[in-house]
Amino acid sequence: MRSEIKVLLFLIVCLLAGEWGTRWLEPALSKDVEHLAGLETMATRLEPRGRSNVLLLGNSLTRCGIDQGLLREGWRLPSGEAAQVETMYPDASGILEWGQGFRRYVMETGSRPEVVVVGTGRVHLIDSSEVQSERLAAWLVPKDERWAFVKDQKWGLEEAIPFWLASWSRLFANRERIEPLVFYRLVPGYEETSRLINHERGLAMVGRSGGKEQGAVTTRHLQRLIDDVAKVGAKLVVVAMPVPEKYELPREVVEVLKANGVLVIDGGSEHAMEVERFPDGYHLDAEGARRFTTLLIERLNASFGDTGPR
Repeated sequence: MRSEIKVLLFLIVCLLAGEWGTRWLEPALSKDVEHLAGLETMATRLEPRGRSNVLLLGNSLTRCGIDQGLLREGWRLPSGEAAQVETMYPDASGILEWGQGFRRYVMETGSRPEVVVVGTGRVHLIDSSEVQSERLAAWLVPKDERWAFVKDQKWGLEEAIPFWLASWSRLFANRERIEPLVFYRLVPGYEETSRLINHERGLAMVGRSGGKEQGAVTTRHLQRLIDDVAKVGAKLVVVAMPVPEKYELPREVVEVLKANGVLVIDGGSEHAMEVERFPDGYHLDAEGARRFTTLLIERLNASFGDTGPR
């Protein structure tokens, strides 16, 4: 019995040490964690009633696909000033994370961007898009709102259990970031294999079920984000980001955007990029981002006249 107790105590000590170490080293685990840790600071730069503030909202497609420096230099807002761009684009996130992040770091802080630009792939604006419940618990949902949030989502155990574990443990919340740091160093061929998986995953997201979603496509979270952006007095722009295969946004998403007068810039079906511009099989390289951002600036400047986007 004593040996079992010793083993149990050893495991507890290891877990506590891992938890402490993770919290201490958390910002260094990945660029994504560093980005998430900086969202509160980002919110302070979105000055209330700031006429030249733009929030760029999305995931890694947006981070890699839009050249922020070029966007700042080339886009002139209705105020006549250059766009002061702030970003919120957690990796592998979708409409649920974007809406929750907007409420926590923009609405609840009193920040007031002039324009919110949402970069999306084909499936990221529908309610059934992939959800990172661990990230929601650790970074996007305040402690006093977690019970209400989980109840509102009507999650099953598959999403609810990781959410609650991540709300209590940073080690658990960051496990998917810690594993690659170990595998890159210890597993031969891990980087090449992960790149292949990323490519296949990207194609699957674009062409799922031959271009049709399984089950009913709902847009509750998208409508809520549209309403929230309007509440802070900002204008909303949706940008369909380029990926290797051309795609169109789901019909249900297009209908909601059209009904709410949201400006849509289509980079999914209108702007073809050579396969060489996607070195990892899913994200644009620097040259691809420069070319797409140039096209994006042309559309934004053409759409933001005296009356703004229509």
